[in-house]
Amino acid sequence: MINLQKICVIHTYLGNWPNWIRHFLLSCEANTSLHFLLVADHELPCAPPANVHLLRLSKAELSARIHQRLQIQNTLISAYKLCDFKPCYGALFKEYLEGFDFWAPADNDLIFGNLRNYLTVDVLRHFDIISFNRGFISGAFTLYRNTDYINTLYTRIHRYRALLEKPEYMGLDEKIHRNELQGFSWHKLMYYTRFVLQENRFFSPRKSWRYDFQWWYKKLRYSAEEALDLTEVVWQQQAAGVLRAHFADWLYSDAWFHRQGHSSWEVRWGSGGLAWQNHEPAGFHFLNSKKKTSFSVSLPSETGFIITEKGILPT
Repeated sequence: MINLQKICVIHTYLGNWPNWIRHFLLSCEANTSLHFLLVADHELPCAPPANVHLLRLSKAELSARIHQRLQIQNTLISAYKLCDFKPCYGALFKEYLEGFDFWAPADNDLIFGNLRNYLTVDVLRHFDIISFNRGFISGAFTLYRNTDYINTLYTRIHRYRALLEKPEYMGLDEKIHRNELQGFSWHKLMYYTRFVLQENRFFSPRKSWRYDFQWWYKKLRYSAEEALDLTEVVWQQQAAGVLRAHFADWLYSDAWFHRQGHSSWEVRWGSGGLAWQNHEPAGFHFLNSKKKTSFSVSLPSETGFIITEKGILPT
């Protein structure tokens, strides 16, 4: 039986911590059966919970680690570029993962619900990779089995060294938009029609089915010989029967609400879990809302808080 305590969630960050970091830490603390490794160049603004460990590395030290462990010539010029290295965390932080069965990159603009509701013994036993998005490998939160094979999957990305050495974010952790996904063509219209019929999406919100179509179309058209991102590598290896991957919409996000036609929402965190209407998502990702200047963040309360399109508010 797999021990749930042998899951290590890894978050890397450069710069001053965002003003919602205390809320993130509260949601980490509530998941007592998981361990969290934060790799950053700044001290936390508060004492970390017992299941959270802070590894202080400067930008130069992190760049040196990347060069030493991955043989990559890269000078980190932005925190965003770190996202490309998420598939490499198993190699980058190998000594901190000894004894863990799984590791999982995560973002800090993510509030966790009760992850144990989703990461059951059966799920962990059966799958090698568990993505919390049903279309692709989720950069926000995906679990990887801690084996040499899984930890080196990133080396199967076509021209991975050159892409990792580019200063700008290339989307290796999730996706690369191939040229054929852009624009209109009669050929693509034929696939649109097939998708709507096959997936029974006649009455779905337009933004929702267009979003889902890109992953459906990408999976049909990607080249197994030249996988351009980790999503395509996982599809490739799963089709070959080498690994077992699970894709499910276990994370909610402000982008998901927007695609469903919701202009406002209210997600509650309390008692270690998240709630929206009668749903209990594994996490909530406010990746777009946080960018608004009007997005306000109140001081967190251990009894709970509310996440809306306007900010993180007290209950």
